[in-house]
Amino acid sequence: MKQPKDAQTNDTTDKTILVLIILVILLVVGIIILKFILESIIEEPTITVAIITGFVSIIAIVIQRIWEKRYKTEHEPSCLGIS
Repeated sequence: MKQPKDAQTNDTTDKTILVLIILVILLVVGIIILKFILESIIEEPTITVAIITGFVSIIAIVIQRIWEKRYKTEHEPSCLGIS
């Protein structure tokens, strides 16, 4: 069943507003985190080392998962039953 054009426009507008709100929230949270990191670099060098270690670990895990997915898809036997 098709919606009237006005209902589709309202639905699109609602989604756009929701996305903008989410982006603003993420931006504010990102700024708060960045401010915390910059303050901790100045005040507490040990916290800085922990934060850097955590970021490097997260990046390494993400890269590893991406590599594993690519490897699996390249080395999977085809659907035709040919190994």
